[in-house]
Amino acid sequence: MIKTIARALTAVALALLPLATTSPAQAAGTLSLHDGIEALPQAAESRDDYARTKFKHWIDQPVQS
Repeated sequence: MIKTIARALTAVALALLPLATTSPAQAAGTLSLHDGIEALPQAAESRDDYARTKFKHWIDQPVQS
């Protein structure tokens, strides 16, 4: 009986949860996907700390299909 009451209260709480939360603020403007990607900051590529020996699981064998 206690489990049934707990389940019922959980179901009611989950059903009412969307009503209690606030909606997110609307964005000032919308961008297309392309414009949004173009607006992301880009950093120059750096391979200073790269060493192939750090990746011992890589195998230099051709893939057989």
